[in-house]
Amino acid sequence: MADFDDRFWREFQRLSARLDDWVGGMPSGASLAGPLAFDPRADVCETECAYLVRVEIPGADPKAIHVVLEGHTLFLWGERRAPQAEGTRVHQMEIAFGTFQKTILLPGPVDPDKVSSTYERGMLLLEMAKPECRKIRVRIEGS
Repeated sequence: MADFDDRFWREFQRLSARLDDWVGGMPSGASLAGPLAFDPRADVCETECAYLVRVEIPGADPKAIHVVLEGHTLFLWGERRAPQAEGTRVHQMEIAFGTFQKTILLPGPVDPDKVSSTYERGMLLLEMAKPECRKIRVRIEGS
């Protein structure tokens, strides 16, 4: 039985190493979801009174990007289309295009009436105010 366990373990390690080599050798933007699947990267930051979300979507038409906020969850989806040039043949394709969807769980609630967004230079910026965030300056008196 020990001989079988050793052979099984060695085969498992060999297959695991091959899978690591295959996944590690994929071009940036590729994933197990499909070759060169477009998956925009996002950052979520927090200030005292707001959550800030930055999403990289270079080359996308802002009209093709959709955002919905439900509670603490931000849903994004859209499409980044490949440029069409007639009379050309593609010899190498590393840039990912196509549809995308992303779900971002925010750390806390937001005020739905105080959400703004901009899209500049390939970056979608969302600012969402926290509910009832008030800065109160307290004056300290001393003798």
